[in-house]
Amino acid sequence: AKLAAKVRQLTYQRSLLGLPNIGQRVCCQLWLLIKNGRETEAMQAAGVVITNPPTHMEIAIMLNVSRETVTRVFQSLQNRQIVRRDGAAKLEVIDLPALRRLANGEEHLRILKPDEPEWTVPDAEDRFTVAIELDDVVFDAGYDERRFGKR
Repeated sequence: AKLAAKVRQLTYQRSLLGLPNIGQRVCCQLWLLIKNGRETEAMQAAGVVITNPPTHMEIAIMLNVSRETVTRVFQSLQNRQIVRRDGAAKLEVIDLPALRRLANGEEHLRILKPDEPEWTVPDAEDRFTVAIELDDVVFDAGYDERRFGKR
């Protein structure tokens, strides 16, 4: 049972690396930290506190992105009042349903780059979408035909 759980966890983690949307990757990683993605009605109403969360650098290493990118995603999540930092030892998820929608790819975060104030994530209709279902989170592995051409 332990080996199967470890294989399932590693498969889930590997699937995160295939997501082209960085905001979705970070939200999925946060979802993993919340009691293995098992939300309850009480958790939805009260929010969730993640004690001793990984640092931005640790999350960046897990997801193969830069620390600065993770910081921008967290700033966007804080601006939308989805998460709130309570010192270095606590991360409070205020809006669990919103985090779940972002992790599922149903919504996209607007992540501003410092040198490109109008940069946004492409709209859903601009992308070819492949859904991968693991547990109860659906990953949107989008393919941007404008950037990479038709398959």
